[in-house]
Amino acid sequence: MTAPHADQIIAGYLARLEAALAPLPSSRRQELIDDVRSHIAEARGALADETDADLLTIIERLGEPSETAAEEMAGTRAASSTATTVPSGGRQNLLEILAIVLLLVFWPAGVVLLWISDLWTTREKLIGTLVPPGGYLGIFFFGPVLLLTGGGFGCGSWSGSTTGPDGQTVTTSGTNCPPGVVMALFGVLGAIVVVAVLVSPIFTAVYLGRRLKRRSRIDSRRGAESQPRLVG
Repeated sequence: MTAPHADQIIAGYLARLEAALAPLPSSRRQELIDDVRSHIAEARGALADETDADLLTIIERLGEPSETAAEEMAGTRAASSTATTVPSGGRQNLLEILAIVLLLVFWPAGVVLLWISDLWTTREKLIGTLVPPGGYLGIFFFGPVLLLTGGGFGCGSWSGSTTGPDGQTVTTSGTNCPPGVVMALFGVLGAIVVVAVLVSPIFTAVYLGRRLKRRSRIDSRRGAESQPRLVG
C-alpha cells in the first residue's frame, strides 16, 4: 500500500536537495539526485504497509539537503586541491627521473642532472656517480682494456737455448700453465666481476628510484598534512 502523501513528500525532498546542490555541475547534481531517488525506492520496497510516517523516517535518515550538499562540495574542493598539487610534484620529480634514465644511457648528462637536483643526498649522488664510474659508457670504453689485461693469467710460452758438448746450440721451448684449479678459480672470479659490472648500473638506477619514490611519498604526506581542513 502506498502512503497517501508519498509523491508530495518525495518530490519536496528532492526539490530541496536539487536547490542545495545548485553550485555543483549539472551532471554531478543529477547523479546525486538519482542515487537518492534509488535509495528511497529501495527503502520503500522493503516496507510491507507504507505510511507517511515511514517515508518521513526514510527522508530523515538521508539527512538535510543542505548538509548533504555541504559535504559534497567540501569533497569536491578537496579533490580539486589535490589534483592541483599532484602535477606540481610530478614536474619537480621530472628532473630526477630524467637523471636516472640518463645515468644508464648517457652517463655524463645523468651525473650533471643528479648533482643539480636538491632532492638527492650527497651519499646518493656519490653512489649514482661512482657505481660504476662512467656507467655503461665507462664499461664499454674500459671493459676491453680490463679484459686484455686479465689475459695475462693464462698459459705462457717459454724458450731457451744451450750449447752442447759438440759446440752445437740446442733450442728448447714449451708452455707454462697454472694448475687447473687456479685457472678455474680465475674463470669463476672473472665471470662474477663481469656480471657485477654489467648489472651495477641497473642496481644503482633501482636504488635511486626507490629513494626518490620514498622521498616523494613523504613530501606528499607532509603537503597533505599542511593543507587546511575544510569544514562543511
